[in-house]
Amino acid sequence: MFENAQKVFDGMPERNCKRSVLSFNALLNACVNSKKFDLVESIFKELPGKLSIQPDIASYNTLIKGLCGKGSLSEAIALIDEIENKGLKPDHFTYNLLLHETYTKGHFELGEEIWGRMVEKDLARDIRSYNARLLGLALEMKSEEMVNLFDELKGNGIKPDVFTFTAMVRGCACAGKVDEAKTWYKELEKNGFRPMKLLFSSLLPAMCKAGDLESAFELCKEIFTKRLLVDGDIMQDVVDELVKGSKQGEAEEIVELAKKNDYLQFKLHLSSEE
Repeated sequence: MFENAQKVFDGMPERNCKRSVLSFNALLNACVNSKKFDLVESIFKELPGKLSIQPDIASYNTLIKGLCGKGSLSEAIALIDEIENKGLKPDHFTYNLLLHETYTKGHFELGEEIWGRMVEKDLARDIRSYNARLLGLALEMKSEEMVNLFDELKGNGIKPDVFTFTAMVRGCACAGKVDEAKTWYKELEKNGFRPMKLLFSSLLPAMCKAGDLESAFELCKEIFTKRLLVDGDIMQDVVDELVKGSKQGEAEEIVELAKKNDYLQFKLHLSSEE
């Protein structure tokens, strides 16, 4: 509801409300939350001068979020130097935004540079920082580095969350280390987390590719029993692989479980290949 936020902001003087950096930041946030990313930069450049407002680190963090939203990653990264030149100090929110954008969008080397700057400045890294890098390592299939980073975050007294374990499963699965992926999956459950849909999109195909059809079958049964979210196409691929692997009975059981548990959106079917 950016337009309404803009009206309230513009009408503040009429209500004897001084527009400050706080109201300016609220307007910027409304712009980002409304996904009007192209407006964020123009508002940031125009309003402070007109209203004699000095942007703070929260203002810059919102601008970074907006630039990332419209795909201007290089401009977002360049803001770190501008922030420091303005006498402000980039905080862990600043770096976390950039870590998430670089690592999750496949810009691994850029992510490593951002991470290196955090280490150099001895800036505290929280679970969001570690999860972003873990995902980056997972996408690069650097499973050994992931284990070392996991040990580091635990050593720093940070408690892993569901995103941490999901990244560990994905990284090992993508690297073809199915047994390790299954171990991390068990750790996720042991810590009381509910598996995310994205996890199965990595683990089930990895099991099938490795020929571990029994584990894939058991995991599918668990998905139905616990009513977990999973992509229907992934589940169909498991059914097809079971049929190819001469496990017709198991394939039929999955199809029946899907119907019985009302996973009707899947419309799973048995392959004609016997």
